Amino acid sequence: MKPEKRSASPIRVLLMEDEPQLAHLMRLHLAARGFTVEIATDGKRGLAQYKPADHDLLLVDQKMPGMEGLDVVRELQRRGPLPAIVMISGLGMESIAVEALKLGAMDYLAKDPGAKFLENLPMVLTEALRKHREKEELRIAGEERNRWLHELKQRVRELGCLYGMEKLLSTEGESIGIALESVANVVPRACRFPDIGWARICVEGREFRSGEYQDTPWNIRVEIKLHDHASAFMEVGYREEPRDIGDTLFTPEELELLHSVADRLSLFLDRWRTEHELRATHEELRKLHRALEQSASAVMITDTQGLINYVNPAFTEMTGYAREDVLGQNPRLLKSGEKGPEEYADLWRILKSGREWRGEFHNRRKDGTLYWDYSTISPITNAQGEVTDFVAVKEDITADKEAEQLREAVLQLSARITGCETEDEICRVVVEGIRETMNVDRCGLFLGSPNEPSFRGTYGTDLEGRTTDEHHHVWNIRKERDVVDLFASASYKTGFPLGAPDPQPGEEGLYSTLIALRQSGRVFGVISIDNRMSRRAVTENQMAHIALLAEVLGNALQVARARADLRKSVDETTRANNELEAFNRAMVGRENRIIELKEEINALLAEQGKPPRYEEVWKNE
Repeated sequence: MKPEKRSASPIRVLLMEDEPQLAHLMRLHLAARGFTVEIATDGKRGLAQYKPADHDLLLVDQKMPGMEGLDVVRELQRRGPLPAIVMISGLGMESIAVEALKLGAMDYLAKDPGAKFLENLPMVLTEALRKHREKEELRIAGEERNRWLHELKQRVRELGCLYGMEKLLSTEGESIGIALESVANVVPRACRFPDIGWARICVEGREFRSGEYQDTPWNIRVEIKLHDHASAFMEVGYREEPRDIGDTLFTPEELELLHSVADRLSLFLDRWRTEHELRATHEELRKLHRALEQSASAVMITDTQGLINYVNPAFTEMTGYAREDVLGQNPRLLKSGEKGPEEYADLWRILKSGREWRGEFHNRRKDGTLYWDYSTISPITNAQGEVTDFVAVKEDITADKEAEQLREAVLQLSARITGCETEDEICRVVVEGIRETMNVDRCGLFLGSPNEPSFRGTYGTDLEGRTTDEHHHVWNIRKERDVVDLFASASYKTGFPLGAPDPQPGEEGLYSTLIALRQSGRVFGVISIDNRMSRRAVTENQMAHIALLAEVLGNALQVARARADLRKSVDETTRANNELEAFNRAMVGRENRIIELKEEINALLAEQGKPPRYEEVWKNE
């Protein structure tokens, strides 16, 4: 018999709950959503009140006086087919849930102190009732099939076809071909002349023949009607013309049997094809689920209200949030607060219009650290074109964003370095610029000569992030490691104590990274960086870009030193010229004085009437 159609009416719930206030709250919550609820204060009263005609579904609490929920389910199971049952419990024990589902309950809900389970309760009840009705329909269909099998077996037994038809009806999966071949071998036995009989079953171009098949004119074709009008038929015949057949090749009883077999084949093939399509669909879903679970990209699926209902392991790896942390939550828990509400409003407007959105998020992990992800968010629609969910595929681009920011910092610092006149100015710009634009806590710069074993300090950073003058500090790095060997295979190395060769108390487990400065391939200085205050690891991106800056810095320092040497040479030349000019001026003044004295002596001798002693230097022309 076919299950009768149910009219669209409120779902009638019998609630077995011994806490009056919670029972009243659940009744109000469900009534507001179109359910009708009758309350029983314990399990025994619930069993007494339950009437299949009056209640569509039972909502049973586990912990009740007199009779617990699992005992109620067992008693109902003993009485006959179970109604739709959803178990609830404040204990939240997995063993209770497993036992309830084994006994035949459709679902299990854990009560939480904040009664958040009420939000999911209507959906859970509706889904449980739907599953129960489907189960009942399958049970009724199974009973109908069993009755049909019994009737068919009786007919086949009478005609010698039992074994083949049973094999047909019990066929599962890809073994349908074997079953149809078995039927093709069994059907001729139902005919009057089985020794010369044959049969052939054709389904969409595939043939299944009996062992003694031979195409002859003594046959009959019976159509096998399939619901999708696919081509299928069964032919039964004889290899030679039978004797004493009378007026017809096949009797009415034989024809009735063959049509009955064809009808049964039709029903079976339709069911098998439906089940096969379902299995294929389920397999595709399983493949899709495995692909999502194994994807290197983070995947998040939300409903139209923005509540998360799926995340894959890559999402947990990216964000630090486990699946149970985020299910039922809004993705806003990832927000860093940098994207404005108008941007989110535009995102939702695009998605709800059925279009795809692509963009970047600067989000916060569970541990509080920030990261960048590039997201592609797409709407999922049903057969009617209505948006039902949204799926977001996220790629962690933190390293790319960091590299982009570091490249910009290298370019800006390179420009600032190029504009500096002196070595001291360059050193200060580099130390402060690396600290401020490359996201490190501390930076120090040590300079020397490729031919000298020690490096002198220039500027550094104290524990409060301030720039300090380190010109008094001398670091004989070659007492710890040979510089040539240290940087033989790379421009930077991690593992030296922070700042100075001797760690301070409490700093023994901390390390810094040294980046080499080179002149003609030889190391003449190092940049030291660390994150002592924030305790973050210095990334490969940071070290690689500071190494790029070190190349610019090395050239700039060499230019500054050459400029200083040239300035010193010019200054020395100017000083020598000035001394020579002063000497010349002194000598000229001395000669002029001598001339003046000679003239004075000649003037005195002229006054005494004596001839001049010195020859006149200046003569009037």
